[in-house]
Amino acid sequence: MNGRLIQPISLCFVMHLNQVLLLKRSPEKKVYPSKWDGIGGKVESGETPLDACIREVKEEANIQVRSPTLRGIFTLRDQHHQTEWIMFAFRVTEFSGVPPEKSKDGEIKWIPISDVGSLDTVPDLKLYISALLSQDENVIFGHFDYDEKGNLRNYILSQNCIVA
Repeated sequence: MNGRLIQPISLCFVMHLNQVLLLKRSPEKKVYPSKWDGIGGKVESGETPLDACIREVKEEANIQVRSPTLRGIFTLRDQHHQTEWIMFAFRVTEFSGVPPEKSKDGEIKWIPISDVGSLDTVPDLKLYISALLSQDENVIFGHFDYDEKGNLRNYILSQNCIVA
């Protein structure tokens, strides 16, 4: 995949009362159909990852988030879809509005944090979700490498950087 552009994406994890708002992706989605994930999408031209986080949550879940905290920066190489991504993951605890049960992107649901491990999630989510939702201020860095069949081949995670 040399010479390919890397697509920036933002992913947001909205938390409330020991629950996290997740999206079960529509079965029609090209990437990770019917899998649970945070709420987010591509960073548009001229937009920051923070702006994309706020916009995507408003578009997909009809809620307005305040003060998103950057909690993870991940690179993903997906040979199955011939794409490379850089993902900015945010945690949010301040918001207004009530999300619908469904959107054009899939089913939206408050999930107890303790139940996330039993869901059929995108493959990398379970590897970083506990650290991402924790109350510490560390930013998690990582890389996920997927093979031609879409299986997670290997990954690297590091949690020892504090961004001031």
